[in-house]
Amino acid sequence: MLKFNMRFLSSLFSIKKEPQSALDTLNSRISFLENRIANVEMYMYSLTPFELENMKSLANLLQPFQISLEFDRLGRAGDGGYLVVNKADIKRVISIGVGDEVSADFELVFELGAEVFAFDPFVNIPESLANQSKYHFNQIGLAPSNSSDSSGRRYETLDSVIAISKFQTIDLLMVDIEGSEWLSLTKSSLIGNCKQIVIELHNLDSLSDAEFIDNAKQMLHSLLSNFTIVHIHANNAGKTLNTQLFVWPSIVEITLLSKKYYSNFIKKIPVSHKLPLSQDFPNLTNRPDIDISPIWTKN
Repeated sequence: MLKFNMRFLSSLFSIKKEPQSALDTLNSRISFLENRIANVEMYMYSLTPFELENMKSLANLLQPFQISLEFDRLGRAGDGGYLVVNKADIKRVISIGVGDEVSADFELVFELGAEVFAFDPFVNIPESLANQSKYHFNQIGLAPSNSSDSSGRRYETLDSVIAISKFQTIDLLMVDIEGSEWLSLTKSSLIGNCKQIVIELHNLDSLSDAEFIDNAKQMLHSLLSNFTIVHIHANNAGKTLNTQLFVWPSIVEITLLSKKYYSNFIKKIPVSHKLPLSQDFPNLTNRPDIDISPIWTKN
């Protein structure tokens, strides 16, 4: 059962205002309450055997493993922030999918002195980072092949993007491209030059879509040949599926460490502690964060 704030609930029925004003206030408070419980009670349904099998496959691939390093938060306490390791040593960065929230890029340049090559075909260079010699903005998107769309936007493969940076090694690769990651990160001969990666994965609720599942498995298998997932955080802005045993998110943020550069720090022990960690924060502040650790402890 959900535990509600009784003072808040009682206030819904003790509004001493004019009728229309009272109605507006009541609607506002109900909307707030709906958002607070959206990730707990909405989207409840029974999985088909096909969906359940796909969920198990993805859960196995997304299993995080323990490390003997501490996590640092990069970016703000909310959407746009990620967990990384050895933050002070991050000096060469590729950021793909800049968007409007650039707190991580800002911290990398101004506080860590990192050189950042940023890519996004849909926005202009962020004003806060314009004219910074260590911030190289490119109005280019990531795609499985070099191409242009009907609006003239340019897209490059990951290897082409890495080549633009001219980095021999990449301390951090950040990717948030709203679902295009599944096809754009599969084939790369240079991704092994990355020491750590943070990616936002989308559409994980598409469990009945066979094509999506095939693409997701292929991409994750490809990544896991060179990297190990060491942290996963559910983005509470997305839909969730309540399986009664656990909550399955549609969007997650994962942190991966290179097996080549961090092999001495990666343990072969699955994470068993609660997720999210204390360094994690809800992407949407008006919704609670999602504990996804039961996916692996109760699966």
